[in-house]
Amino acid sequence: MDFQNMLPELEEKKLWMDYFNYSGSKVVPAGDSATIELGVSASHDFECLTITGTYTTDEIAGDDGVCKLAATLVDNGSNTILWKNPVNLALILSPGRVRSSGIAGDPSNQLFWPQTMEHLFEATSLILVEIFNSGDKDNTVFMNFEGNKHYLNKLNPNK
Repeated sequence: MDFQNMLPELEEKKLWMDYFNYSGSKVVPAGDSATIELGVSASHDFECLTITGTYTTDEIAGDDGVCKLAATLVDNGSNTILWKNPVNLALILSPGRVRSSGIAGDPSNQLFWPQTMEHLFEATSLILVEIFNSGDKDNTVFMNFEGNKHYLNKLNPNK
């Protein structure tokens, strides 16, 4: 959906919007998968603008720094597959890596650059992130979807 074309329509309807984020985390078992499910409230649509997050790179031999986690992303409200083939999380959550060694001053723990990901999730949709772990040890993923919630058929809900 083209948000530049959507803005005049939103302004015309005088829909109220607030900055908001949906976030969740999962421990993904070694050689298996897990799904983060984030439910969009029935009171608003969610206009996602960016995505951020973190992941661990633990292995039996220690933290090797190589991301063995990949994910698919689905909006079940509009039946839209946003990432059809699993995308390595090192490409999406940049830098995102959390070292498990606890080394002070490790630069991989300090900056998290939001990546642009524009998509409108309708009210009551589920944001489904299926994460696959090809490593030999459990790893943790945290994902955060940032954007605006657009209240349905309401002016400012805070008044």
